[in-house]
Amino acid sequence: MAELTVQQWELDSLADDGRVPWPEGGMVCPVVGCAIPHFKEFRHIHRHWEQIHLKKVVRYGCPLCNFTQIVKGQLRRHLQRKHCKTSAEAEESVNRIGGVEDENRRYMSTGESLMPLPPSGLCGVEWRQGASQRREEAQRARERAVIEARVAAHIPIPPVYQCRDEEVHAVVRRDGRLVGEARHKATRKRRAIDLGIEDVFASFPEAE
Repeated sequence: MAELTVQQWELDSLADDGRVPWPEGGMVCPVVGCAIPHFKEFRHIHRHWEQIHLKKVVRYGCPLCNFTQIVKGQLRRHLQRKHCKTSAEAEESVNRIGGVEDENRRYMSTGESLMPLPPSGLCGVEWRQGASQRREEAQRARERAVIEARVAAHIPIPPVYQCRDEEVHAVVRRDGRLVGEARHKATRKRRAIDLGIEDVFASFPEAE
């Protein structure tokens, strides 16, 4: 017990007494007076519970600036958008960062209300791990599908992400398979590129 934080203990101790199973169509927050009207998926109410209904939260700080966030996914996006990190670099940085427990300034007491049980009877830890993996796999599948569809239709592929000084683009083979990423200096104009070549973003004009 001593090794668990307050946050982990409150979420992971899933005694069934009084807990309702997660309904297929979603549900409202069971806390009386909570302003959120409806949650369609369990992950949404899980995140809401972490952010609003726990006395303690774990904050994760950006290693490059003063930004803090209690959701690791938001910190990953921050690293990519503000610090031009690739998805792999952002993931590696987030995994190295240790959280700091802090008072939840947005805390709202749950009274006698309890968080609903996760779907399929999974415990909180198993559900979070599985949900995170499913989200990452779905995101990769969506990105690949968009890129391959654009290649097939000969539509220029936008940067995977872009900041002030650098762009990162997808690198695809002649058959449309995504094989990696390529970094390029950001430019104001880019000439049209033949999508049939091996590296569709191998050549960029100099900035004017």
